[in-house]
This record gives sequence, structure tokens and C-alpha cells, in this order.
Amino acid sequence: MHTFVFLRECSRRRMAANDVGIILFCFADWLHERGYSRNTVLQYTQAVEHFGFWRSQAHPGTHDFSRSEVDEFLSSHLAACNCPMPACNTIKTCRAALRHLLSMLDVVEPSSSGCSMVDAVVADFDRFMSDVCGLSHAT
Repeated sequence: MHTFVFLRECSRRRMAANDVGIILFCFADWLHERGYSRNTVLQYTQAVEHFGFWRSQAHPGTHDFSRSEVDEFLSSHLAACNCPMPACNTIKTCRAALRHLLSMLDVVEPSSSGCSMVDAVVADFDRFMSDVCGLSHAT
């Protein structure tokens, strides 16, 4: 699928050279399999590519993704971002794309022991509103 979405060879080379390049094409395929449009796949992939570019400078040599890195990227980097195009720098798009990435990679939040069933359902709903709907925590 990624050859259809990423028509230019220079785009494919740029993505492959990225710190997260090894998973960008898998991420695009993962989104496509879930019914996302070509435009959304492009935007989300560019957001993850932007995260990989930032990550290679902010946390060089690390291989595992963490929610704390995503939070740092969203809260600190995007506010003062001056990365070159095609870096996606809208918080809503980047947040949704990175949550999908963490979901694809099955990065889970550490669970607190002793939480009730109601707490678990509310937490699942909060994740849905954030991951799928792209709403912020304040919303």
C-alpha cells in the first residue's frame, strides 16, 4: 500500500532514513487496513516522521518508544517547532497520530493496582476520546 500513498521516490527515501523509518511504512499500512483515507494516512505518517526526526536529536540512541517521549514532543517541542517541511506541527494531528503509533506498537500505560471496574471503563473511554476522536485531556 505504501507505494500508492507515497508516490515520490524521494519521499520514500527520506522516510526510510528517519529514526523511526523502519516502522513508518508498516504504520501507513496499519492505518490503511483500519479504513483511514489516503490524506489521513499521509498526515499521520508525516506526524510520526516528525516525531522520529525530533527523537533522533532529543533522545539519540534510544530504541524503545515511551509515552513520556510522546508527551515531551507534544508539550515542549511543538510549541517552538521550526523543523523543515513536511513536518506536521499541529497538536491535534500529531497527538492522534502518535497515539495510533503507540497503539500499533502496543505500548501500554503502567496500570495502577487496585483500580475498580468503573475506573477501568472510564480510563478506556478517556483513551477512546483521546486516541480516536483526538480530543485533549482538558476537553
